[in-house]
Amino acid sequence: MILTVTLNAAIDKRYVVEGYQVGEVNRVKECAYTPGGKGLNVSKPASIAGAEVVATGFVGGHAGNYIEDALKPFGIKSEFYHLEEESRSCINIWDEVNHVQTEFLESGFTVSEEEFKGFEKHFTELVKNADVVAMSGSVPKGLDGTAYQRLVRICKKAGKKVILDTSGKLLEMGIEAKPTMIKPNIDEIRMLTGKSCDNFQDMVDAAKQIHADGVEIVAVSLGGDGSFVVCDDGIFRARVPKIDAVNTVGCGDSMIAGASAVPGVSADGGGPVGAESPTMRNSEHGTGTVHRIGARGADRLNDMVGTFGKNVALPADFGNAIRPQSQLEKITYALTVGGPQPTSYLAVVLGLGLTRTREILASLVKDGVIEPIGVGRGRKYRLAEHTGS
Repeated sequence: MILTVTLNAAIDKRYVVEGYQVGEVNRVKECAYTPGGKGLNVSKPASIAGAEVVATGFVGGHAGNYIEDALKPFGIKSEFYHLEEESRSCINIWDEVNHVQTEFLESGFTVSEEEFKGFEKHFTELVKNADVVAMSGSVPKGLDGTAYQRLVRICKKAGKKVILDTSGKLLEMGIEAKPTMIKPNIDEIRMLTGKSCDNFQDMVDAAKQIHADGVEIVAVSLGGDGSFVVCDDGIFRARVPKIDAVNTVGCGDSMIAGASAVPGVSADGGGPVGAESPTMRNSEHGTGTVHRIGARGADRLNDMVGTFGKNVALPADFGNAIRPQSQLEKITYALTVGGPQPTSYLAVVLGLGLTRTREILASLVKDGVIEPIGVGRGRKYRLAEHTGS
């Protein structure tokens, strides 16, 4: 089981507008609400890849209840620590005309020391059943740089693998507790080591320094250039294909998901963390790789199957239109029948906007790959009988 930690969870709201104007009334063309926060961005692709995922952290109020409910279609079990104050929202405004993105990020509630101690007790119990713990992102107001350090020590005391993906003081103090793996980018490597890292060898030397100080696996993110890993078994480089990324949100989080989902936090049970796993190979472009589908209907569904892997985990109550049999049916079921608003769910899975998602669905219907059931927002889809497996 993978236990993900999102101490500063949020509702991510994406508004699509045409010609955003400051100080004016702007009509929203499309909107989508999703559970957000870096830890939850790890949870979703890990669950899609077939892993058992439990999510914990802080949530509060009606917004917190929404976050938990919105995770259910992904098959993610919620074990959050509840506060009375409302969970935060983060708003992303995308201007389709000017191709400009504007963000409004709420800071969220304040967590007291007493509340954090209560969470530590809750967390300690959850860790007992975890194989891997992945901690990601920022922390709420009221917590200092020792927050992750304290949680890492709980994991280490329990003998569990723990991945820490954060920045600044939280990362600097967190690695003092010797997490199993960290995933710094170049700026963070510079901050941790004081090295300039102007070339690849400098980056490797900096990662080796952190490894020598007690971090078992140092996986350095290089963005579009992939990543490399320094560990006891050596130095490993992961290269990724050049693509036109659709959505870069959650790229690094997908990399953590790939690392977490590999048995024993290693590549196929041996070697460095996830360096050769399919999830890790695709992770640096995040969900942006998912739109690379073929020219014809069944081929495109086969590409979707190949992208997500053949083990699509589906909760027992995951929709009610069909029961999946073949791999094509499984991926169709997961992507198009997975909740009360299949189009919105598919948009989240693909990392695309609703407009592009609707285009994909319409194209699949046109090619006879899937067929609609019902009309309106509640419309579902099923695999067309003649498509085959």
